[in-house]
Amino acid sequence: MRAVLLAAGLGNRLQHHTADTPKPLVTIGGRPLVSYTLHALQQAGVTHLTAVTGHRAPIVRAALKTLSPIPLTFRHNPHYQDGQSLSLAAARDTTRDENFLLVMSDHLLAPALLTTLARTNPRDGVAVAIDTTPRDPHYTAEATRVTLQNNHITHIGKNLPHFHALDAGAFHCSPAIWEALDQSPPDTTLSTILQALAKQNRLYPAHITGHFWYDVDTPEDHHAAETLLRTQPQTR
Repeated sequence: MRAVLLAAGLGNRLQHHTADTPKPLVTIGGRPLVSYTLHALQQAGVTHLTAVTGHRAPIVRAALKTLSPIPLTFRHNPHYQDGQSLSLAAARDTTRDENFLLVMSDHLLAPALLTTLARTNPRDGVAVAIDTTPRDPHYTAEATRVTLQNNHITHIGKNLPHFHALDAGAFHCSPAIWEALDQSPPDTTLSTILQALAKQNRLYPAHITGHFWYDVDTPEDHHAAETLLRTQPQTR
């Protein structure tokens, strides 16, 4: 199975943690943040990984070469300060029109979560890892939300007033993701691309409730993640 890892962003919201260190390499639980996802991808059966870099690319690439247990292909997004669509597009030629997992470099993801996602058929669209577990309101306020109907995701975005689950930041994509990318503005969010599929009833839930994940965006998230890792040995 193939996977794409987006590792291009600035990570400014982590403040002092990223002053001298690219966000994927910020240490949590004694290890670089991205190392947890790399391990989880290997455990989920990924054998080909494309990493899209941008900010401080030489440092990130050198570290990923050392950290990754999976053979790597690199692509660069020179417009890394703009929308995630540009990083996704940079990896397009490496997926060979096959299904692939899409993950972020700033999410802690348990191996069991990605294994569940890999086994979820994206059919003619994209399967989104979703979690129905209640979360702290401060965390939920920053999270991407989804609404569900008849085993389809009908809406995805950060500002949905009513929602059924949270997007865990991992996706099982069929080549339909490229159709949606072509139909979307060239510089946009990942949620905008996925919403285009939702309008066509081609966005599906992959239920990963009960599996550990955490999106690390702020110093508060960093502190919370450090605490959570001490009680989540399945992430290691």
